[in-house]
Amino acid sequence: MKTIVKNENGMALLISIMFLIVLSVLIASLFSSSVYELYSGHRYQDSQASFFTAETGVRMAMNDSAIWGQGAAPELLATTPAGFSNSSFSSVLQEGDTRWKTPAGQSGGYTCKYYIEYLRANGVTHFYRITSEGSNNSGSVRKQIQMVVNSDF
Repeated sequence: MKTIVKNENGMALLISIMFLIVLSVLIASLFSSSVYELYSGHRYQDSQASFFTAETGVRMAMNDSAIWGQGAAPELLATTPAGFSNSSFSSVLQEGDTRWKTPAGQSGGYTCKYYIEYLRANGVTHFYRITSEGSNNSGSVRKQIQMVVNSDF
């Protein structure tokens, strides 16, 4: 024998609560995804700005009159200019090394620093490696660029 329950009191409440639970889970996952996308976008912006700051450091190094404006090859000067090394390093300089040169007057939340290494000479042509690092003020994002340049003396 079949018994049919004709009392449906509370069924609408049960369906409404289940619908709200499913909706809450969807909203929470959308919120989490949005926060992650916002964070990723901010990191990407910091990364790009740090890269362009490092590129600015290379340009500053190439125009550094204390290194290039002496009328002679920097490795032949009596005193070694700041930010210049007479020998190439086996690895990239670490944070806090005194051979980094940080130009004054930087603003905008990003800083650059650079150093120049003498590599070798081929007749009158001298080869140098410029390493520049750009970073945000917190130091959480860093980008480095290396460029080999030559100069005739």
